[in-house]
Amino acid sequence: MPLLIGLALSNVFGAGPETIPMDGLKTFSAQAAYREYLQSLNETYGEYNHETLKRHPEITDSILRVKPDFKKKDIATAFPNVFFKTKDGRMLLILRGCTPHDCAGTVHIIAYDTLARKAYVLREKYDREAVQIYGTPDQTVRQVMINVYLE
Repeated sequence: MPLLIGLALSNVFGAGPETIPMDGLKTFSAQAAYREYLQSLNETYGEYNHETLKRHPEITDSILRVKPDFKKKDIATAFPNVFFKTKDGRMLLILRGCTPHDCAGTVHIIAYDTLARKAYVLREKYDREAVQIYGTPDQTVRQVMINVYLE
């Protein structure tokens, strides 16, 4: 008799936490929508930094406004683009690269605010003793660029 009471109560109160297999997580609509959104960003901007600058001269123009001596070869080493969503909802496109065959001391991190259409640049000094930041980013953008640089 106690077993039947236990079964009845477990049906009323639930049998414990819900367990969802990892494969099942892919079906959640929010995650699917976010993946679609990231895919659309990759389709729009390209997967790698050189694709982005080729497709979007306005990004190069934005970079040149804050760092007039920027050249596409400064980030010609292909790194995948990264998208970073800030707490206030801005989407940053992060381009990272360096001069081919000479990465030491030539690293550039570019944060492009896709909404404001502004670029900010972190450049490693050749002696690798410091970095320079161009474009006066706010604290959030500045920290993202520094974190990407330190990875």
